[in-house]
Amino acid sequence: MTTSWPRPDDQGTPAATDIYTEVARGGVLDMMTYGHRDSVLRDLARLDNIVNGARAVLVKELRDQGRTWADVGERLGVSRQAAHQTWGWVDQVSAEDLGISLNQA
Repeated sequence: MTTSWPRPDDQGTPAATDIYTEVARGGVLDMMTYGHRDSVLRDLARLDNIVNGARAVLVKELRDQGRTWADVGERLGVSRQAAHQTWGWVDQVSAEDLGISLNQA
């Protein structure tokens, strides 16, 4: 099987968008075999921040709609206790603090 990875940017490191594509395809381990572990780790940390931010926004929306922690946990695939322990802080912040507007059409 041939792969087009890595597609280097002008610094000789994988382009930032490539990691997102490879994560979606499940090809992260293939990427690491090409010796780009540092850039892969950095990009994965960035992707993790994006995903966690999106989760926080969605959990905040659910909680502001009156959903229970059991509802939130079910959607996240965890127990209500785990959901509350991880995301309970969203009840203490405003949507503006998260940089979102919950009244978007």
